[in-house]
Amino acid sequence: MATHESVATVVLQGIGGRLFAALWGGLALVLTCRAIGLTPWQSTTAVVALVGACSLGLRAAAAVAVAVTGWLVVDGFVRHRYGQLGFDGQLLLVLVAAITLALTVSTITRKVHR
Repeated sequence: MATHESVATVVLQGIGGRLFAALWGGLALVLTCRAIGLTPWQSTTAVVALVGACSLGLRAAAAVAVAVTGWLVVDGFVRHRYGQLGFDGQLLLVLVAAITLALTVSTITRKVHR
């Protein structure tokens, strides 16, 4: 196997690459959503959708880790801006939605690949 194939496999299929994509991809999404004038809820939806995409084929624990990473992006950069974390009822709903989506996507895609 060539080196570029093994690196791509690790990044695209490993938990480290997925966490990286959830964090930095989420930050890029937030900046893009702000630049085009989307509302915070639209930005939140975009990040949660990214969480779902990053959860494809992962095990449950890894999918939850990706969901929490996406939620931290929403909490720190959509809701409170500049990385400041806080917690309220609406953010709890976002956390539940992200975890539910991540677990659903990971479960369905893992069953398909068996």
